[in-house]
Amino acid sequence: GAYLNDDSRKTYVDSALSLRAVRVLELCGPAPVHALTPAMTRNALAMTIAALATVSAAFECDGRALPGAYLNDDYCDCADGSDEAATGACADTIYVCRNLPHKPKQIFSSRVNDGVCDCCDGSDEANSTDCPNGCIALATEAFGALSRGCLRRAELAIAAAKAASSDAERLSAARAQLATATPTIDALHDAKAAAEADEASKRDGRAARLAAGEVETSLGVERLDAGTTLRALVR
Repeated sequence: GAYLNDDSRKTYVDSALSLRAVRVLELCGPAPVHALTPAMTRNALAMTIAALATVSAAFECDGRALPGAYLNDDYCDCADGSDEAATGACADTIYVCRNLPHKPKQIFSSRVNDGVCDCCDGSDEANSTDCPNGCIALATEAFGALSRGCLRRAELAIAAAKAASSDAERLSAARAQLATATPTIDALHDAKAAAEADEASKRDGRAARLAAGEVETSLGVERLDAGTTLRALVR
């Protein structure tokens, strides 16, 4: 909370970024978001963040309750260091960078005040002026990526709906065409069956005539002598 409204470290939430957050949440969220509005000033937004960050009056660790004032007071009261999550005062514990309005980050407390900027808000190097606040830029970039992703998802959803509608129309047209063509197909099947039956009947009749010697009789093969048969074959 000490870094809120501190222009030198720029830990306030930029109003333009707030508007971007509202827009992204409206695109991706299940319902419109009214928590952040253009009318909110930087101070009001900072007060909101401070209120959300307020800790409870009592904190339990090591089987005892600690007053809220003992939390993050740069003094290690709990063996597990849980009371100093935001200061890194306890050795071999985790320090939490709030990185507002970007994502929180956890680092080892040994990296606090080691001259290296590990947190985008510079809170791990509070004794140095070499770690400017870059959280707003990172949050802006993240919101931009999320916004592009949401817009792309919306575009894909629209394209899918159009494709589904087109496929439904084509399917309906195909079904109508099939219904119209069904009588013709049935008639063609009947004609094919009749032609095949007629062809089979003709084959059977020809086979019967051949078996009865009707062809030889009609040609008079038995009356032909060898010379006549030879001349016929030559011709």
